[in-house]
Amino acid sequence: MARHTQLLWPLALAVTLIVVLPAIAGSKPAKWDDEASRRKADYIFLEAGHQKALDANDAYFDLLKSALRENPDDKMLDFSYGFYQIMVSGKDSAAIARGYDRMQGYFHAHPEDFYSSVTYGRVSEMLGRPEEALEVWRQLHVIYPERTEVAYRYAEALLNSRDTLLNAKAIALYDSLEVMDGKDLQVSNTKIRYYLTRNDTAHIYDELQSLLTAFPHSAQISSYAGDVHTALGDKEGALEFYRNACEVDSTDGYAFYSLANFYNSQGDTEAYKREIVNALKKTSLDLDTKLQILKSVVENSQSGDILADSVLVDSVPADTIAVNRLAQRQAEIDNLFKIVLDEHPHEPDAYKFYASYLLSMADYKAAADMLARSLELDPADEEQWTALISLNMQANDPQGVETNALRAMHYYPSNSQFPLMLSAAYQQEQRYNDALQMLNKSEELTDSTDLATLSAITGAKGDIEYASGDKAKAFGYYRKAIELYPQNWTALNNCAYYLACEDRDLDEALTMVKKAVEGRPDEPTSLDTYAWVLFKLKRYPEAKEIIDKALSLTEPADMTAEEYDHAGDIYFMNGDRDKALEYWREALKLDKDNASIKRKVKNKTIFFD
Repeated sequence: MARHTQLLWPLALAVTLIVVLPAIAGSKPAKWDDEASRRKADYIFLEAGHQKALDANDAYFDLLKSALRENPDDKMLDFSYGFYQIMVSGKDSAAIARGYDRMQGYFHAHPEDFYSSVTYGRVSEMLGRPEEALEVWRQLHVIYPERTEVAYRYAEALLNSRDTLLNAKAIALYDSLEVMDGKDLQVSNTKIRYYLTRNDTAHIYDELQSLLTAFPHSAQISSYAGDVHTALGDKEGALEFYRNACEVDSTDGYAFYSLANFYNSQGDTEAYKREIVNALKKTSLDLDTKLQILKSVVENSQSGDILADSVLVDSVPADTIAVNRLAQRQAEIDNLFKIVLDEHPHEPDAYKFYASYLLSMADYKAAADMLARSLELDPADEEQWTALISLNMQANDPQGVETNALRAMHYYPSNSQFPLMLSAAYQQEQRYNDALQMLNKSEELTDSTDLATLSAITGAKGDIEYASGDKAKAFGYYRKAIELYPQNWTALNNCAYYLACEDRDLDEALTMVKKAVEGRPDEPTSLDTYAWVLFKLKRYPEAKEIIDKALSLTEPADMTAEEYDHAGDIYFMNGDRDKALEYWREALKLDKDNASIKRKVKNKTIFFD
């Protein structure tokens, strides 16, 4: 028996119907007057079969048409042509109808052609023609009563009918099949789903009891009985069966998972957590199943109300309770992942899934550690190397960037992104020569037609040269980057900003930053640059309007000392000295050693010797 899924889910019958086109197996009853045409059609037909075997469907279809032209009376060819006419018709209802008529004609003439009839029956179902499909399975069942796969298809079609008499006939057929093949969970589930639609609890219990009698020591069947009792609203009965399943086979992870889900549905959180742990510890569960369980636990946790019981604690603020409960839930989920990793220490997918969860929690350092462990086990994943290095950058870990970028370059020496990312880490560490070397390497590996990437590399060279003090080179690189790719918003922004810092070419700087803001209208950094250029041009009211927009789009945690400093200067020149002082003080919190900001705070002015 196959492992059951959840009650009421459609369960596929244990039937494998291989749809083989009758081009190979069927007979060819048509008579040809022209022996030469017959031989030619046969040859073309055989070649069509060869092309079909090679998956050359277009050639197959063309050859079918050619063969049919040689002899339009060949109903087998007509059937095959009709089938493929349907397959290639897309949403052309007229073509579908023509193809279906061709298939129908052959079936009614030769219902004994098993594989053709099966194909026609499946196509009828696919096209939403249940009555014709039912007739196909009926005739095949009469002709081939020994083929149980046909009997199952026939029973399914009978049960899907809206005719209660046909439904009853389906149940009787299922019963007769079970007499031959023995009780089967999927068949029983099919019958029980039918009884549920009729609120026929008597037959539900009878069917369930017969299944339990047939498999008295099956944890799977006991869990299924729990599902049925749950669907019927019998909570006590359901719990008894779920517990029995765990007792019958204490190694069955599905049994414990079913019990956990029952507790969860009843709101018993502690029991749910306990049984989830028990389920994940079972070796009977494969890794994919355990990861699905973890996914459901995470989703359940994230959808929960972390303030649900905050009203019970009057002395503790609600936000404190929320934070504490969130931390507790994260710790519990971390423990579940640890259980899975302990059971599957050599499975890269386990570490990768944990990394994705940690990323969703914004724990970039831990996510990077897990992804690194995954890549140690399976380094042949180029995209994951990129993700890992990005996580290192998010975690502000230049050493991690360097280590993993060098490893990635070893495995993928032609990837231009890895040295580009490494150059950013070297720049952060003020290793400017090393950073330039990596940019040159990235440039060598970049396709000459990829102007956007080449522009980004050139702009990055400008950043490095400015940071190292060669301002002339820096502005040269920025202008070249913009020339290569005028939509390089970063180069436009950075060039404009540094021109403003140098108090030079301010009109050019204004033109550049306006383009950058047009390209990224809600990007705070570009807006800050725009405000700063306006400030340098002494257009103070405009500068205040833009800096306010930049501040409104920036989360407090993402603010920099530089942005607060700019805001303070702009507000000061607009006559709001109190607000200016407030911003300078915020800037000083983030950059405690900045002498200029210290003097502004001390003297409460930007005018000092």
